[in-house]
Amino acid sequence: PSRTYRLPTEEEWEHAAQAGNNTGRFCFGDDENYATYFARCNGSFAERHAVGEFIPNFYGLSDMHGGLWEYTESVYPPELAVPRHRNRELFVKRGGAWYSPAVRCRSAQRNYVAAEDVDKSAMTGIRLVVELAK
Repeated sequence: PSRTYRLPTEEEWEHAAQAGNNTGRFCFGDDENYATYFARCNGSFAERHAVGEFIPNFYGLSDMHGGLWEYTESVYPPELAVPRHRNRELFVKRGGAWYSPAVRCRSAQRNYVAAEDVDKSAMTGIRLVVELAK
């Protein structure tokens, strides 16, 4: 069937990251000590790794915590940005990265990137939503 591909909204990304655990900071609960079983964090960038080498969440999605920040299609509110970025178009990125401490790789972790800087970060990636045509 025909498909369309797009970035997830911030809400879709968080729902996928939580994988049904809507009360915990991570898909596996609240204890950040388990984060290293689910993704690279705490500066653990010894070498690149293939997707799926860590434990997937309960939806079967790997690397939702840590690893790389992931872009969303959601716009970041400029009033929440640091002053030098407030006059730029900003987008939300989620999940933390390999250099982030485990406690910061939680499902609700968010940051932003200016639209003109999207392709300049080696620490940010994408996760696409695939929609089947009706």
